[in-house]
Amino acid sequence: MIRHALEKAPLECCGLLFGPSSTTQHIESISPMRNIMESPTEFSIDPQELINSLRNRRSSGQQLTGIYHSHPNSKALPSFRDTSEFYYYDVSYWIISLISPTKPSLRCFRWLNGGFLEQNYSITTSPYKTDRYEEN
Repeated sequence: MIRHALEKAPLECCGLLFGPSSTTQHIESISPMRNIMESPTEFSIDPQELINSLRNRRSSGQQLTGIYHSHPNSKALPSFRDTSEFYYYDVSYWIISLISPTKPSLRCFRWLNGGFLEQNYSITTSPYKTDRYEEN
């Protein structure tokens, strides 16, 4: 996620996170998406690219477990737009801040009672194969 954010700066990047089921918080793979807004302050995933990615992952037994995007020039906090246009209430929501590109900030949130609540997370070594980054 951080590498994708740094590569796309000064524009926002976005992508999807997948795991064994939508009811767990375990992430097995990352699928970078193209930000069709090509904006430093907004993102949107092409609907057909989203559908294709969800369909391909589902056929391999994975479910959507999270969504990520970057804030190249602001803190890793959900913006008004992030909150008002959020539709995937059962997944984690990750934001990467690049205010300090040499020390990016990564924060995780969950939707609860009509707003985002920050979540703790840990990164562990996994026996799962990691996906190689490729622009879709």
